[in-house]
Amino acid sequence: MDSQELHPQDPPREVSVCGNTDRLKADEVFDLAPGAAKELNRWVHQWVPFPESLAPGKYRVVFYYANVPETDWVLFPLGKHDEAAMRRVKASTPISLVSNEVKLEVTK
Repeated sequence: MDSQELHPQDPPREVSVCGNTDRLKADEVFDLAPGAAKELNRWVHQWVPFPESLAPGKYRVVFYYANVPETDWVLFPLGKHDEAAMRRVKASTPISLVSNEVKLEVTK
């Protein structure tokens, strides 16, 4: 794979966002020990846009994850954030992750 085929180091940014923020719930904040894993199926299915149908072709997919404790959560909250969960977020460690690449081929 040459350098032009590599995924960007930083996640691609959305062009537009609505600004609505769901309220943060206690069960959405978790600790992750070094070397441990956490399945994010619930959140991925809800928040990661993926086309309902793809044109035939070959695709390369990676997942970017970032924890940015200093994020400003004051846009348009859709409810009151759990105060204890928000304190945990603000005290958490910043991190940025990129998943392994998954290759898929759509034939129909």
